[in-house]
Amino acid sequence: MAIRKHRVNSPKILSVDAETLKKVGFSKVVSRPNICEQGLRILQQELARCKTAHSWKPFFKETICCNTLIQLENQKRPTFIFSYYGNDQEYIGSATIALKINNNFQHDGFPVIARAFIREKYRNYRLYFPILLDRIQFCEQHLGDELRGIHMGSNNPRIYGLTMRKRFLDFIHIGSEILKGEKDSPIVRDFIKPYPKLITSVNNELSRRESELLVHAIRKAFNQSLSGDLKDLSRFEIENLVEKYEKEYSADFAKDFPETRSYLDLLQNIPVLRTNKLIELDSKEFVERRTSLTEKKAS
Repeated sequence: MAIRKHRVNSPKILSVDAETLKKVGFSKVVSRPNICEQGLRILQQELARCKTAHSWKPFFKETICCNTLIQLENQKRPTFIFSYYGNDQEYIGSATIALKINNNFQHDGFPVIARAFIREKYRNYRLYFPILLDRIQFCEQHLGDELRGIHMGSNNPRIYGLTMRKRFLDFIHIGSEILKGEKDSPIVRDFIKPYPKLITSVNNELSRRESELLVHAIRKAFNQSLSGDLKDLSRFEIENLVEKYEKEYSADFAKDFPETRSYLDLLQNIPVLRTNKLIELDSKEFVERRTSLTEKKAS
């Protein structure tokens, strides 16, 4: 797959509204590749003080250098690290983008909006959105027309609420998971942002055999799931239809419909819950659940 090298090693000024810049006392917010040593020390200190769970914490059980952090990130999957600075100097936080969900994943074009951490004093200034948008734009520029879909996980109730009202950057909610090995089992919502490459290629290959009832049902379920019209369990319904197809035709679905299989393989690598009361939570109950977890940690 041809990958563009656009701004991998170049700084970028983020699009941050004037009111936010005024509140935080910056004239601009800049994104740079990797992380400086000073920023790394600040990140390590704030993670040590942070009472909530964060997936970066295990990396900092001992003092590490920037190169070590990059190596640790890339052990699981190819990953870019970006750091954010106010007025070019004041460290705000860092965030990552992985090119695939894990090293064993065979399909290109499905990057992941991964770990992020914003310093405590810069939270609640609406900086999360421009930092997220910066990473989405990087995926779009880096992969170009080969971008199929972006995966993102978040425990932010506001993102879940906006997504369910179809107001958040065209992301769709695909399910919920509980992080294994984390204290108090943090709840994470999983989202996919589908791109034309995925939607067009899947529809094209399924439409060629749509006269077959099972293929028609798979295509219908696929499009409904991407429009958000089905419940979170729709991904499992599609898998059930695929299993029926393979039994009825004694065929390999991946061979007959490789583009569709690539999307289903992505979903299979995201460990959302098949049956759990969390799936039925609305955004209000999700907020209450997160508040309860926070209170337990504080006590």
